[in-house]
Amino acid sequence: MSGGKIAAIVGGIVAVLVVIALAIIIPNLTAVKALLGFRPNNPIVVTSDAIASVGKLSSTRYEISGSSDETGAFSADGAWSLGTDTDSSMLYFTTKSDDYGRIAVAWQNGNFGFSMQSKSYWTGDVETQYAYASRGDIRNAIRDLAGSEWDDVILDTKDAVVNNGHWDFAGALQTFNKGAKQLDDNYDVKRWNEGQMNESVQKEYAKFALKYFGEHLEKKDVQSKIFPKQERVKSGGSTRLTYDLDLDAFLQDIGGYWQKNEKQYPELRAYLVKQLREQEGYSSSEADSEFDKAVRKLAEGDYDSGALPSVEVMVDYGAKRSLNELEVTVDGDSTGHATVDLKLSDKDAVSVDDHEVSDFMAKAKSEGISF
Repeated sequence: MSGGKIAAIVGGIVAVLVVIALAIIIPNLTAVKALLGFRPNNPIVVTSDAIASVGKLSSTRYEISGSSDETGAFSADGAWSLGTDTDSSMLYFTTKSDDYGRIAVAWQNGNFGFSMQSKSYWTGDVETQYAYASRGDIRNAIRDLAGSEWDDVILDTKDAVVNNGHWDFAGALQTFNKGAKQLDDNYDVKRWNEGQMNESVQKEYAKFALKYFGEHLEKKDVQSKIFPKQERVKSGGSTRLTYDLDLDAFLQDIGGYWQKNEKQYPELRAYLVKQLREQEGYSSSEADSEFDKAVRKLAEGDYDSGALPSVEVMVDYGAKRSLNELEVTVDGDSTGHATVDLKLSDKDAVSVDDHEVSDFMAKAKSEGISF
């Protein structure tokens, strides 16, 4: 295998490491602060704090917009309000399409509604078509489609997505894994379960995240390389952080950090080597050697750095780093130019029985086809 491909594989593994490690370390700010003695303030942790705050909102309205060289401009908006469980919650999403006009999807109190605008083949007029499914319809459809082996797993997982006014994707995943483990005779499920991190690997992920993102990235000399431009402006109780993320410097830094500190993470290393072995069909010794080679190439920047896009980030947040707005722009030969912007409003102030959503559901029920 070429060095470039190996570096790409490890780069992907490192990217997964970053995402999962952040997911473990960031949500529990109190524990992180207690362990470190201070609250990390580098741009990646601040941004991750703000993103994690979205998952703590019981309700909000949101707007998403952006553009890319491939797809052009896009936009969507909606709201959510979370009850004690999934069936007592509300989720609303609308967007517009050049081909179909406005599309809306809603979940409210266990019922599902859908609408789509399109031009009539006969008249050319824009018409809106609706569809509706009650809580009972949904349960019956899942049982019919998934079969007796999977229906309870899917239904239990769906029920666990919301827990007492908050998203609980970790709990839903645990529910799914618990149910799926009972189906180990199914090969795909068995591979899925075998690929999950055990408790010791998860602890080392968290330890790595704490040390790298919580301590190492706080160093000014490291920040000057990875975030060559950053600025914070405070106004009216909010802070607007803008920064550039140098992906080339970041990958080399995280590769070098791993080389110097990997002995502290034997379970994590074994897990990553196992992923490489299974993906590429290596023997254990080959996977071990190729992993070391790839990490070395990553740390030395021995890969096509020209394929990495430039990244600009703007994050606006309030008290406790609660997200108000996040905008990310990438630009490069491999990605083209693309930007996405997320804005939140009415945080923790939207009702499950929001009148706009309730009106939409009533219309979908009265005028729509039933599933």
